[in-house]
Amino acid sequence: MSVTVLTGITLVLAGAIVLVVAYHLIKIYLNLKKTGDNLELLAGGLAQINQNTVPLGEGIGQLNGGLSVLLEEFKAALSNLSQLTKSSNKESTPNRKSVPVLAGVQRGIPGGSKHWAPPKNPE
Repeated sequence: MSVTVLTGITLVLAGAIVLVVAYHLIKIYLNLKKTGDNLELLAGGLAQINQNTVPLGEGIGQLNGGLSVLLEEFKAALSNLSQLTKSSNKESTPNRKSVPVLAGVQRGIPGGSKHWAPPKNPE
């Protein structure tokens, strides 16, 4: 092959490589531009959220304090309830009748719901 043919092939391949690289660089630029636009919109939205939530900052501390007191009250109530259930379990008797025996037989009603009904008396 002659030098001119090899030079021509080299130039064509170099041009193709330059075009492929340029194409990908342009696509990267467009994607970065789109990402930048989306980030600007996000920053604007976050600034608006910041402006909308500024008034909440004044009452959050007071609200948190009230909820902390309420949490302590709930913990105390839970402790009392657990002590009551422990003491009632100790006091239960083995010959005590269960609720189903006292209330009657459980019957299925069409539609899937179940209700307690007194047992039928044989006549």
